[in-house]
Order: sequence, then structure tokens, then C-alpha cells
Amino acid sequence: MKNFLLKLFIASIPLLLLCGWYGYEHWILATNHDLSRFMQRGFNRKYLQSFKDNCSTHNTTSGQHKAFFCHFNQIGTSTCDILVIGDSFSLSKVVRASGIRSFQQVLSEQTGLSVATLVHSNTASPFDIAYTILCDNTLCPPPVMVVESVERHLIARLQSLSLINLSNCDKDILMDKDLVDNNLCIFVQHRIAHKEGNKVKLFQTKAPINSCPHEETHLYTYFQDINFRERTNKDVAQATTILDSLYLIAQQRNVELICLIAPDKFDLYQDLIADNPYPRNTLLDKGSTLDRIPFVVNGKQVLLPLIQQGQKDLYYVDDTHWTPLAAKAIGQTLTHRIIALKAM
Repeated sequence: MKNFLLKLFIASIPLLLLCGWYGYEHWILATNHDLSRFMQRGFNRKYLQSFKDNCSTHNTTSGQHKAFFCHFNQIGTSTCDILVIGDSFSLSKVVRASGIRSFQQVLSEQTGLSVATLVHSNTASPFDIAYTILCDNTLCPPPVMVVESVERHLIARLQSLSLINLSNCDKDILMDKDLVDNNLCIFVQHRIAHKEGNKVKLFQTKAPINSCPHEETHLYTYFQDINFRERTNKDVAQATTILDSLYLIAQQRNVELICLIAPDKFDLYQDLIADNPYPRNTLLDKGSTLDRIPFVVNGKQVLLPLIQQGQKDLYYVDDTHWTPLAAKAIGQTLTHRIIALKAM
């Protein structure tokens, strides 16, 4: 019996190590922002206080909202006026943590409408999910659907729909995709596959961009932000065509589709980088192909005026995501867009 228990313990060591690693990673995710995690360093408490002071100065609000999270199986039963389908800019711990304001909350406060954010796996494309919902005749999507994507994955996510004949709207192609973020295998695959690529780049800026002591002119970004150099005009044209097709499908369901693009940190601050060694990222520049699409909310053009006014802390110093200050501006822009739609 002792030999059996010993063999069982030895055989279970790999599983115990994997579970321990899984738990440790989730603890790290809960206590650190993404860039500080990859740099394996923390930022001092003075930053937390200075950031909090800056937010409290610029982020006054009534705090009354009807924004909530829902799951895929609740779409047909949960009533809401606006459905948000996004990535970590809509779903991450930064957004969902207590006391942290999101653009969904701002949108709900200013419109008086209920805003539901769909909870799904980080591996699922928001555009794939939106397509699935729009093509499911058993579901009754809300009048407005906001599909959000970070800039660095935007083109690839749209191109992933290129294998599908959008005019046929065959939802069965996508229904097998995992939409629930509780799969250990997906977690392991995601962490191993992306560990090497998630390197941190440090740039010096010409003016202060955050309130972190001794880091005011430091811009930390994902190395992936520089991958825009691999993008071609053909890629952008193909993605734009697919986005237009998705919009037409939404119109057929009497749904107003809004595509919200969260700018990469590098793209947003590239004009402030001293001695920038990289070419200009023009994807979200004013007057670009995507910027001219009427149903696109270009987050870069929303936040650039604030940067030009000297606003700091629009993005966390140790994270790739925007802060409540930026979320407020995004929510206000969405509010104006939706009010204009209702007036049409």
C-alpha cells in the first residue's frame, strides 16, 4: 500500500507542479499589471498614490450606471440596450476590479441605457463572436453592438473571417470555438505560445506621459506593438472589406454596429518618442482608411487631443491598457455616437 501511494505521489508531481504554476500565474495576474509582470519588477507605492490623485482630479462622475457583465448563454434572455464584445480592454482585471471605471460605465451613465459586456475566452476574436451572434436567428441582439479590438490584433482578427463566406452567414463554422475562459489547456497554450513574444520595449519621451516618480518620461510597451511593420496595404484593404460586410450583416438584423479600436501604446505616443528608431505607424492616423469609416470609433484620435493638452496617465505606466482617464474619454465619444444614431 505504501509503495502504491508513493508511486501515485511521484506520478502526480507533474500535475501538482502544473496546478501550482497555474495558481501562481493567476496570483501574479491579480497583483501586477501585464508589463511589470513580464519585466519581473514592481512599481513603487508612490506611483499608485500619484496616479490615484491624478484620476480623482480629472475623473469626477455621478457613479450611477447600468453596466454589467453577461455570458454567451444569457444573450437571448438578458435584456440590454447596448452589447459590448471586446478583448482585454473591455474584460481585463484592470476594467473589472472594484473601483476601476470602464468606458461601459461612462457610456451607461451618460446615456441612461443598460450596457452588457460579454464575458468570453481571451483566445476568441470579438469579431468572430459578433458574427456568431448576428447569424443566430434564435437570438435577439440589442439595438447597438460595440465590437472592440486592440490595434495590434485588429487586422489579423478581421482577416480570420476571410475564410468564411459572410454572405451565407453560416454560424456553424464558429459555434465550435471556445467562448468560456475556464479551460486549463487553453491557459497553458496561451502562456507558452506568447511568453517569448511578449517582450517589453522602453522608449524615452520628450514630455512627461505618466505620474510615476522617476518614470515620468518612460514609455513601456509590448514588443508586439512594433509588428505593424509587417502589415501591408493589401492587408488593411482586405480587413476593411470584411468589416464592411460585418456591418451590412448587422444592418440586416436591425443592429447598429460600432467598431471601437483601442490604440497600441506605441502608436498613441509615437510622436513623443525621442529618437524613435522605427517608421511611423499610420494605421489609425487622421484621414486613414479606418479613420474614415463612419461606424468606427478611432481610439487614437479620441485620446491624442488629451495628450496634446498635457494629460498624463492615459495608459498605465506598467501596463498596455488604458486607465479610467482614457476610458472616460472613450465612453463620452461612444455616447455622442450613439445619441447621433438614435436621432437619425
